[in-house]
Amino acid sequence: MSLVWDYIVQVEDSISKQKKLNYSKENYNKITADLKEVNWELVLKDESTEGALNKFKDIAQKSVIANIPAADTSRKKKASNAWLTKATKRNISKHNKACKNYRDKKTEVSYTEYKKLQEESFKVI
Repeated sequence: MSLVWDYIVQVEDSISKQKKLNYSKENYNKITADLKEVNWELVLKDESTEGALNKFKDIAQKSVIANIPAADTSRKKKASNAWLTKATKRNISKHNKACKNYRDKKTEVSYTEYKKLQEESFKVI
């Protein structure tokens, strides 16, 4: 006897659906003014401690959402440098290695190799 289970797991990514706020363009003065306009004694009257906290959080959250704009969360692919090909990167890497080699050894051979690769890399760039 064997048991077979068929099931579907559905996972929602709650983070990606959240509205991201752009805090660099906030209006904290307006948020402060909104919170000062509320008659807290009247709003929190007849509320338990937890109920009062929830009401305060709701009012503050509404003010924050109203006074802080949403951030642009689209991820645009940056244009790659068309001139910086694989061969160019390899040439620059060889030049950098030759430069390091010359700095370490300070020989005539390493200097000529370094200068030759430097001219080649400048031509490519």
